[in-house]
Amino acid sequence: MEPGYSFQPLQKEEITHTQLVRYAGASGDFNPIHTVVPFAESAGLGGVIAHGMLIMGFVGQAIGDWFPVKDLSKFSVRFKAMTRPGEKITVKGRVVD
Repeated sequence: MEPGYSFQPLQKEEITHTQLVRYAGASGDFNPIHTVVPFAESAGLGGVIAHGMLIMGFVGQAIGDWFPVKDLSKFSVRFKAMTRPGEKITVKGRVVD
């Protein structure tokens, strides 16, 4: 693939509070900032926030769609902002080199 090539974006539905509760159960990450609105508000977050690893999982899903799994040795992310219920996630990618 040539530099500048763009992959088909992965678009996810809105993040829901129920999804965060279910992800907490699946992942074992029961930190109340992800599931308990009053706790997250008292922590100064203005409400619950999505698990970073849930969002990273969406990135992994996109990469798995774009490349054969056998060709992927690793990927990493840098979290820049919080994701909240009601937000939609779009994962985009392009070849830079």
